Amino acid sequence: MFQWIPTYQEFQEVLANVHSLKILSILAMQTEPLCTLDIAKILDVHSSTIKRYLEVLHKYGFIEQERNLIKPGKPTYYTIKNRKIDIIFDMDRISQSLQNNKDFTTTPIVYIREKPKLKPRIQYILNEDGLVEEILVKKFTKAKRYVKQRIVLSTDERQFMKYLPHPTKEAESFQKICKRAKLTHVFTQKSILLFVEKLKRNEIIEYHFKT
Repeated sequence: MFQWIPTYQEFQEVLANVHSLKILSILAMQTEPLCTLDIAKILDVHSSTIKRYLEVLHKYGFIEQERNLIKPGKPTYYTIKNRKIDIIFDMDRISQSLQNNKDFTTTPIVYIREKPKLKPRIQYILNEDGLVEEILVKKFTKAKRYVKQRIVLSTDERQFMKYLPHPTKEAESFQKICKRAKLTHVFTQKSILLFVEKLKRNEIIEYHFKT
């Protein structure tokens, strides 16, 4: 049995397509090696496409290849290396590799700070450590009456609020505040960005993009 523990990028490269498993299945059913053209004819796919995925499968050890030096053109023939493949999802490994994926980690460059004169519309409820635990938002409805909305903060959101610039200070970038609050993991930052959007909707912060 072949054991494979992929990163996020490796899994995407090998299996996030419609060809790799079909190629492995065809090779598993054959008793004789097949060349690129053979597989391309069976799948009715251009040989250059099949060749690209054969190279990927060979790169990660799923198949073996051998060049035939006797036949015209010296074609390369492929066989499956193992008929049983054990794919293990190590979520720590996948999470770390996903965090290093630039497309995923990109966050907008926004500058924020607390808005002035929030009281009495906004009320902060603090915990024993002096961190914001809840935010009470007083809203005036269409029925011409006031209602209170309660926003309960997570541990990370409390930490973020601790470093949110005061209205009298210069606005800081979202990334800088996260760094000061030691909220550096990409998944955490994505979650905090949703929290920032909630603060913006409730007019608790000033929010603008870098120009």
